[in-house]
Amino acid sequence: MSKKFHLLFAIMMASTLLVSCNKIFLGKGTCKIGSVEKEFTKANSFNKGVLALSNGDDEFVSFFFPIPTTFPTTYDMNTRKIITVDCSVNGKQYSATNGALGFGRQGSFTIKITKYSNSRISGTFQFTAINDDHEQIVIKDGIFNEIPDLEFFNKKLGLMEDKPSHTQDPQDPKIEHQSKESKSFHITEIQDQEKSKTEEELISDIREKFGAINYNINSYTKVKKDVMEESTEGGELEGYFKNTELRKMITTYYGEMGKLIEEYYLWDDQLFFVFTHEHYYDKPMHMEGSKVSKINENRYYFYKDKLVRWLDPQKKKVAKSKFTEKGTEILQKSKKLKEKVK
Repeated sequence: MSKKFHLLFAIMMASTLLVSCNKIFLGKGTCKIGSVEKEFTKANSFNKGVLALSNGDDEFVSFFFPIPTTFPTTYDMNTRKIITVDCSVNGKQYSATNGALGFGRQGSFTIKITKYSNSRISGTFQFTAINDDHEQIVIKDGIFNEIPDLEFFNKKLGLMEDKPSHTQDPQDPKIEHQSKESKSFHITEIQDQEKSKTEEELISDIREKFGAINYNINSYTKVKKDVMEESTEGGELEGYFKNTELRKMITTYYGEMGKLIEEYYLWDDQLFFVFTHEHYYDKPMHMEGSKVSKINENRYYFYKDKLVRWLDPQKKKVAKSKFTEKGTEILQKSKKLKEKVK
């Protein structure tokens, strides 16, 4: 199970401990998974934008969304901030996301937050989520009512210390802290654990980092450079820095009949993900009424300077026999762009 799902289980187990020790009402969640009605009452919680519904077993539904300031608020595929939905049913993990900032739209969802008061949240939901085997699951008629804010109640009852654990040292450069970066994801990378990670766990880590960077992109310092030599119609390079650390680069190359956009994501100065999307137009871009006729997307996942997964425009895995050449090409280009943007 990925670190992301371990985190959700930790949240749910903490809420189970809370209710068992103090008889705190954990609210109620209900939904239909396919045609089966499901009720969650034993391990529900809300914590820093993560809403989890479960009975403490291996089936759960979870959501990540920004806490709204007005009610009711509805989040859907058109929301401009990143929203993610995850669920685990019969040992399979499914997800949906709106792909805010132009990345990875998958499935569909509608989440309506009707109330958040007295440190409890209520609302409704429905979604269609997809797993890595392209199987989908439909969740309908979802309701969550009076789900407690886990951090608030734990602190109130003295079950949570304010002191950070040894894995949350503010000086540790491998951790993204909420104290330094508003609403960021907590991401830790422990080297001895990484050695035994499966490909799926690596991909899950990559997606978490990707989400953390894009969620906080507006707080980064932006640098812009021209890259005229890369395209006949010109191009531009944007770099995004968290303090002095480069986190993201975006290149845009223009042609008469389209443009190529490449996004490079970095963590601790290492490239971990590249997303490219090539836009083809039905007529020259400068002509009035020109429209995008096709978009080709490729996704490249890296770990320790090695390409570990490549998804083609159909989101199908590319054969690993092609990884060495393509991975080397991308790493070399990334290195040149880093030198240019700094």
